[in-house]
Amino acid sequence: MRSYFSLHHAQMAAYHARKSQTVDLDGSEEAAIALGAHVSAAVISAGAFIDATANEVAENDARPRSRAKGLPASLLRLNELLEDANAQQVDYTDAIWVDAQTVIDLRNRLIHYKHDWLDMGTKNMVGENSLYGSPLQSRLEAAFEFLPTTVHYIPRFLSPDCAAWAINSATAFLDEFFARLGRTANHDHLRHRIEVERP
Repeated sequence: MRSYFSLHHAQMAAYHARKSQTVDLDGSEEAAIALGAHVSAAVISAGAFIDATANEVAENDARPRSRAKGLPASLLRLNELLEDANAQQVDYTDAIWVDAQTVIDLRNRLIHYKHDWLDMGTKNMVGENSLYGSPLQSRLEAAFEFLPTTVHYIPRFLSPDCAAWAINSATAFLDEFFARLGRTANHDHLRHRIEVERP
């Protein structure tokens, strides 16, 4: 019997998103780190949910046939699967694509951390990879609510709303993918476990 680990990723993302909403930000570093841990785990798992689904549906882990700079391989592969099935592809400018790409881009930044990613200050004080003032920061700000400026010890984008947005965005993209493919989503029977209400 085939087992889909993407389903575990989805449930882990939802679990951490829900847990992030229960953290009491009491001003302590420990509470802030706990929140950051849950939100980071939710984002990483939501990205893995998309990646694993692409591999499972394709039944391989090949790179996409086409390479488009700045576009996630898993989203390109899912679009190629739609193309192969003579189904309409998801446009790169579609809101569900932008959200799914933003989840993957944030996940990649969390995992493949660059030394100057969280630099802050005036232009001469920040490195070229700084999040602040970048297109990714603009997409994050448009997607979900950041933590208030009174929260310290973790980046403000690691908010409970970020965690819920991440799993919901991954699910929305994959729902659309399976609908265009004309198939029931692999995760459909777990919908009650992976849908997370935003705070």
